[in-house]
Amino acid sequence: MEFILLDLEWNSTYAPPIQRYFNEIIEIGAVRLDSSLTESGSYTSLVRSRYQSQVCSYVTDLTNISQEDLRREGIPYRTALYGFRDWMAKGAAPAERVVLSWGDGDLRTFWQNNIVLLGGENMLYLGNYADLQAYVRHRCKLPTTQQTGLRAAAELLGISVEEHEIHRAVTDSRLAAEVLRRVYSEEDFADFVKPVTPDFFRRMSFKPRYISRRADAEHLSSPGNPLINGTQLYCICPHCRIPARPLYEWYFGGRSFNTVCCCTRCGREYKAQVTFKRLFDHIEIKHQAKEL
Repeated sequence: MEFILLDLEWNSTYAPPIQRYFNEIIEIGAVRLDSSLTESGSYTSLVRSRYQSQVCSYVTDLTNISQEDLRREGIPYRTALYGFRDWMAKGAAPAERVVLSWGDGDLRTFWQNNIVLLGGENMLYLGNYADLQAYVRHRCKLPTTQQTGLRAAAELLGISVEEHEIHRAVTDSRLAAEVLRRVYSEEDFADFVKPVTPDFFRRMSFKPRYISRRADAEHLSSPGNPLINGTQLYCICPHCRIPARPLYEWYFGGRSFNTVCCCTRCGREYKAQVTFKRLFDHIEIKHQAKEL
């Protein structure tokens, strides 16, 4: 198995075709590790902006990348992307490599740039993907709600960050590689690897939402998904394990359908709640009953 540690730097840019701002990539950096986690190659490229004439001052302060750097050394995004793709092709086949980034923000930005700048370039060549931040959180037993930064994780693992130039793509990739070396275990790493399939980026960018109206629920119903209708609005008595009788009509509020129910066996009353959450490929339904 081969590992590609990827890092991007970007600049907030207004793109007329989509009439909004997006994170336009200004630097691509990556390092390749062999199966023993030894570095066997690297890729770095500055990327010239298509729409922005200046790098935002806070980006320059963060990365030391100036507009003059991009004018002098930057290449078009298409050229940089194809160079990265060709560099990857010199290593293992897509099925035998895993691309890692610190959080999935870099991959989302990569995909967004391909859509805005190239009209949706195929990215199946990536092969497989793993979120290194999530894996480190798992290995170090950090809270799932804790968004630990790369440098904070490195310091936690006893890695010196002084030799790594702050917020430059290839040096951040090398720092991420060192973090991976400290935590990697073949036994559980595979649980975090996902194949990059045609719907991979659509799944990654999908935003779950709560269904707020009966009309929404019926509209989102489809074969293979549960029917979202009145039959899902029920309450089970936690004590007797039988359906409780609604005392009022169900109403929507606070992301859930609500009513008060009474168990016909024990007489207990409950505040009943049912939520419908639209996920990428199914609808998640949750029932709750709180005794009054």
